[in-house]
Amino acid sequence: MWLINSSIGRKVVMALTGVALVLFLTFHMSMNVAALFSGDAYNTICELLGANWYAVVATMGLAALAVIHIVYAFWLTMQNRAARGTSRYEVVAKPQNVEWASQNMLVLGIIVLLGLLLHFFNFWYNMMFAELVGFEGVCDPADGFGWIQETFKNPVYVVLYIVWLVALWFH
Repeated sequence: MWLINSSIGRKVVMALTGVALVLFLTFHMSMNVAALFSGDAYNTICELLGANWYAVVATMGLAALAVIHIVYAFWLTMQNRAARGTSRYEVVAKPQNVEWASQNMLVLGIIVLLGLLLHFFNFWYNMMFAELVGFEGVCDPADGFGWIQETFKNPVYVVLYIVWLVALWFH
């Protein structure tokens, strides 16, 4: 299949999964903006999405997209490095038109992945997963707004999330 066997196909897969992830982030950000205006509105959204079957299916689909995107990113990176041979770069001068972010996608991607793992631990595990398996986490899954407030009382989390969101923006 050309999506796997050709470099262009792999780049198409990267682009499509990237667009799908950006669309999800837009939805997720829109949902979380409600927390800036009303804790009750945010908790209503959490209750609507919660651990319902459609949220679980969407989470699995999103996880598959993310894994495909990450696997293809490493695959393309290894392919590009193998194509260069032993001489990594013939020219070491950086073009003026190339953005810093595009030259550091792998580093930004790793920061995004680490931030995602932190976010999964802080929110998905303590809210959706806790509701799915029925264990009492450190917070009530129905009080997402309270858990946001509790999490961001810790300045370390605030700094880590800011670093994550900046890396996500540039990635």
